[in-house]
Amino acid sequence: MNKSLLYNLFIARKNLRPGKTTKSILAFELEHEKRLLQIARELENQTYSISPYHCFIIYDPVQREIFAAHVRDRIVHHLLYSIISHFFEKKFIHDNYACRVGKGTHFWVRRIEKHIRSCSNNYQQDCYILKLDIKGYFMSIDKKILQKLIYQEIEKQKNYRNLKHPYISYEYGKQLLGKIIDHDPTQDYTRIWSVQNRHWLPPDKSLFHSPSWVGLPIGNLTSQLFANVYLHELDEYVKRTLKVRHYGRYMDDFVLIHPNKEYLQSCIWTIRDFLTEKLHLTLHPKKIYLQHYTKWVPFCGAVIKPYRTYMQKKTLWRWQQKLHKITPKDVSNYEELQKVIAMINSYLWMIKHHSSYKIRKKILQWLPPFLANKLVYKNNYTKVVPRARRLRKVEIKSWKKRKYF
Repeated sequence: MNKSLLYNLFIARKNLRPGKTTKSILAFELEHEKRLLQIARELENQTYSISPYHCFIIYDPVQREIFAAHVRDRIVHHLLYSIISHFFEKKFIHDNYACRVGKGTHFWVRRIEKHIRSCSNNYQQDCYILKLDIKGYFMSIDKKILQKLIYQEIEKQKNYRNLKHPYISYEYGKQLLGKIIDHDPTQDYTRIWSVQNRHWLPPDKSLFHSPSWVGLPIGNLTSQLFANVYLHELDEYVKRTLKVRHYGRYMDDFVLIHPNKEYLQSCIWTIRDFLTEKLHLTLHPKKIYLQHYTKWVPFCGAVIKPYRTYMQKKTLWRWQQKLHKITPKDVSNYEELQKVIAMINSYLWMIKHHSSYKIRKKILQWLPPFLANKLVYKNNYTKVVPRARRLRKVEIKSWKKRKYF
């Protein structure tokens, strides 16, 4: 048994575990040592095979089809990601924000705001913002082109001089990546929705309408890395060929900022031709945004205006809908109250990154009395905690001798 392989499988399992409380994760945890040993033997003997996926549909914030890999497969995804991710991190541009350590949606909003300030000379000169989107991105990725891009980069690391993971051979590593990329989850899956719900999905949002050599499942860690690798060609084209200095991309949403409006209009057609010819992708015709910087610009749930940023109204509306659905039964004991507090604090943490003091105060003051009487607002309405009060003896027994809540 390769001890290095087994050790890194335990690390991959540790990276997967935080915050996960699904039934499949908990079932795997009951015998995780035995299952990790089995995965290590399969990888060592090169007999590893992909398990059936779980397919379901989410509706918030938009309707999407998700293919979730089995827990054992997700651990292998984390293992492969730890091996090859740093190959591509060195070549990715700084303004690629999705699925990268230290970056994300809030970093993207701050970075785009910085680009606007720089291009407009701190809002003293004219500049224009072009925001584009790719239609059905994950369902349109050509697997043959993706494999070519990945193998080209891995070939440079064939001697493994820079690798600290000698527990998987080079050839078998390529074979595993090819197996994950070529796997068609629609051929072997467990359905967790009715067939009628699938008909409501547009064809470009479902793998069932894509050929077997096209499309990646949304939900895999490897799919997010592969999606970044695939569109790195677009990043290089915009930065090197079109010479657009102020540019940023979050997965399939990308932004170009330039003082010349006509030049940005011409970029729409050149980018469309490049995506069609080189990557076999299509620009979304209904998601082309070109405006002056003084107009509000929507990015990842936020709205950017000169000198300030706000949260989009649809995000605030979803939060209000969840608060309105809370009933006295939902906060009848300490455990249920903690779940409600966690939900409220998650939204407060997301909103506090923007200009939102009045909004936070207004929403929290509108809480129903049966909930507001049990909460205390802290740090300028950026956090709520349970209100302290002494419990009766009967409550102490039922709530495991907690003195306060």
